[in-house]
Amino acid sequence: MVKISTDTGTPSESLRARRYNNGLARHGTADGTNGPTWRQRMADIEGVSHNQTPAERPRAYSYLRFSTPEQMAGDSFRRQSTLAAAYATKHGLDLDTELTFQDLGVSAYRGANFQAGALGQFLEAVHAGEVPQGSYLLIESLDRMSRMDPWDALPVFQMIINAGVNVVTLIDEKVYSREEMRAQPMKIMESLFVMIRANEESATKSRRGKASWQGKRIKAADIP
Repeated sequence: MVKISTDTGTPSESLRARRYNNGLARHGTADGTNGPTWRQRMADIEGVSHNQTPAERPRAYSYLRFSTPEQMAGDSFRRQSTLAAAYATKHGLDLDTELTFQDLGVSAYRGANFQAGALGQFLEAVHAGEVPQGSYLLIESLDRMSRMDPWDALPVFQMIINAGVNVVTLIDEKVYSREEMRAQPMKIMESLFVMIRANEESATKSRRGKASWQGKRIKAADIP
């Protein structure tokens, strides 16, 4: 089971500045105390209006992830970035192009992107108040968020939504919010089925990779 750090501290810089100066430290609130729990931070999610000014529009943050360095040379980064920008424009969201969250070449199979990566940093930023409640987290699909065992992946999904964030899967433009999940419980099952499939795909790849590696070792041992 993955866990969120509960370390406290007194950040002297914003998240942008801390990341610019090599990384986000795990902190509580600006006065050095622990941030409130997600229950205390829960608020109603506001509707989107295209007539709102940029300052009034809900904020959107893109989360990009792929597992291998080879994918960086491919189309994955451009595709995910383009989808996020197009969705924000279509739905009148203010996409933050400075505070972005990227796990490039990071696998989500064992939760590294959440435990020590940008996805975990996103949740910390929400708890610190640097990402406002009612914001949107834009991801290509739920398997970008996690490929862990569904029993471990579901709490990660819940923590982000319960923190007051709307999760959007760009591939099908589905929105997962606390209100939606309560009003339509089948969406919980929907998301769970995606998590199950993502984990099974990664488990199959892992087994095949191990078998291939073992086969190469046996062949190498047989060479005189």
